[in-house]
Amino acid sequence: MTSEAFGSPRPRVSALARFVNRAFSGGPRSAVVANQLPFAFTFLVVVVLVRLTSRTAFETPEFLIGAAIGVAATVAAAAVPWPRRTSLLILAIPLADFVAIGLTRSATLQVIGALGLLCIFPAVWLAYHFYWKGVLLGTAATVVVLVVPDLTTGADFDLKFWFRVLLLPFIVLMLGAAIAVVTEYWRVQQAELRDNEKSARRASQLLETIIDTVDIGLLTIDADGNDVLYNRRQLQFHDLASPNDAVDPTEAGHFLFDVDTAAPIPVADRPVVRTIAGEMLTDFQMAMGRDPLQRRIVSVTSRPILDDDGAADGAVIAFQDVTEMNAAMRSKDSFVATVSHELRTPLTSIIGYLSLIDDGREDGDYDLPPEVVGHLAVISRNAEQLLLLVSDLLTTAQAEAGSLRFRMTDVRIDQLATRALESFRPRASAADVTLKVEIDPTPIQSGDHGRLSQVLDNVLSNAIKYTRPGGTVLVRVEATGSASVVTVTDSGIGMSSADVGMLFTKFFRADTARENAIPGIGLGLVISKAIVDGHEGSIVVTSTLGVGTTIQVTLPRLGA
Repeated sequence: MTSEAFGSPRPRVSALARFVNRAFSGGPRSAVVANQLPFAFTFLVVVVLVRLTSRTAFETPEFLIGAAIGVAATVAAAAVPWPRRTSLLILAIPLADFVAIGLTRSATLQVIGALGLLCIFPAVWLAYHFYWKGVLLGTAATVVVLVVPDLTTGADFDLKFWFRVLLLPFIVLMLGAAIAVVTEYWRVQQAELRDNEKSARRASQLLETIIDTVDIGLLTIDADGNDVLYNRRQLQFHDLASPNDAVDPTEAGHFLFDVDTAAPIPVADRPVVRTIAGEMLTDFQMAMGRDPLQRRIVSVTSRPILDDDGAADGAVIAFQDVTEMNAAMRSKDSFVATVSHELRTPLTSIIGYLSLIDDGREDGDYDLPPEVVGHLAVISRNAEQLLLLVSDLLTTAQAEAGSLRFRMTDVRIDQLATRALESFRPRASAADVTLKVEIDPTPIQSGDHGRLSQVLDNVLSNAIKYTRPGGTVLVRVEATGSASVVTVTDSGIGMSSADVGMLFTKFFRADTARENAIPGIGLGLVISKAIVDGHEGSIVVTSTLGVGTTIQVTLPRLGA
């Protein structure tokens, strides 16, 4: 799986901050050195100032020993291979700093009275590394540094003395406590961040494995159409559609063709371009590949990626190889068409001979026992139902193959609807369904009389079939400015919105139809739509589960 991360500006970070981050992110030695450097630099400045301002104080044994201890602690911080950051051995460095501060402060008490402020550096170090124990140790060490010199000079232990001596330790205590709290919180956050990063890496690896495992090409693009992420299968599709001598061709350079005509698909109609323009594609099929013998049929589906404001911020496009499935569907359709055609001839012959037998019986040419007459009626009825099914299968196959033919003549939709209603009144009465009619006159228009009658029969049949006893079916026919409109509304069982979206799919049966054991094979509306489309019209279905269904057929008066 390959990806290109979305870029975002980072805040500017100073060189010192980067140095400190590297130091504290490194090993124990670099962390110890980073903690010691502020004290070492400040202590060096103090030593130089004392050398320049008070040679007498500088040359005292106390000052020289203290300076040597400070230097030794700094050298040790850099030279010793510390085992870990929380090792108790590290305590030696800040404690040595306190000793160095105490000795140099004692030697320069009359020259630099504020030298005790240096205690803040090792105290902060202790609080940072050892939390509350470090806070208490740093505060105690500060008290020792400030009190011991006064004990040797015989100072008065009055309120002023204690205020002067305890103010700095109190400040060190508060500062250390703040640092301990912040450090604890920061380290908890760091631990959580590491756990989250580990979980994110694991999730990313899992997602990458899944995406590279599926046999569907996945492509993610940003708002400008640039590739952001694609899996291994998509790379194979990309190679198939690309010229052999092109490393990264543009969309115009890809070999993409129409499935039916084999004509190159215009750049503006290609799935990636349409997706960038804001379209959502579902099962858009195209042929992919330069060699006609090796082309693959690919189904493309795309969905937008939305930002926090609901605006499109890219898209995910899925490419699925449906070559074998399309071949199987074509074979199935060819088989259905062939079988339907072969069955139609003998069925027509059977029905014809049954009609001759019935005519001969009625003319008195011969007598048949009543039970034989009943058997022949059953045979005739089932043969006619089978012929109707075969005709529907053949019509569906013709519609899918684009070979559905129409015999256009002058027709009036109101008259077709009236005839259809008359033929369905007995069925509606038997089902205890009331037919209500509102038919306005419609002008003459061009249409296939037989095919349009088939549409009306299918719509009326469904309305009566799916309406419970005691219900009603309203048939309304009206003429608009340029079309004739037939609207059939029933008070039947209705359908869910999901089922409505699948109604024009071959052999689809709604859940309510299956649950109520209503007979049918799911071809009536498919055929009706093909016929209406052939007349440049439209058929729209709206339904509410448990309330009823409305089917509206609009047939434009061509040339009106």
